[in-house]
Amino acid sequence: MNNYMLRGVLEGLALFLQVYSYVLLAYAIMTWILPPYNRVREIFARLAWPVKRAFQPLSDWLMRKGLMLDVSIILAFFAISILQRLIYQLMFIIR
Repeated sequence: MNNYMLRGVLEGLALFLQVYSYVLLAYAIMTWILPPYNRVREIFARLAWPVKRAFQPLSDWLMRKGLMLDVSIILAFFAISILQRLIYQLMFIIR
């Protein structure tokens, strides 16, 4: 695989992660504003659930320790941010 193809794949992955972080942000805001049975909220919940589910055990553990907030979305943002930084570093290296 040449550098141009690899760079294109990395740019596409970075774009996907950016769009997905917007989906997570929209879902987090909707959980505060919209009722649970709202159709738009259900669509965003289905889109956000795979990543949210990955961080749910850690969030549940923190809640058992006294934290009164589900931080799975925040943890997902951190993970996406780290992945994006790694991708941008790789893109810089393969110039």
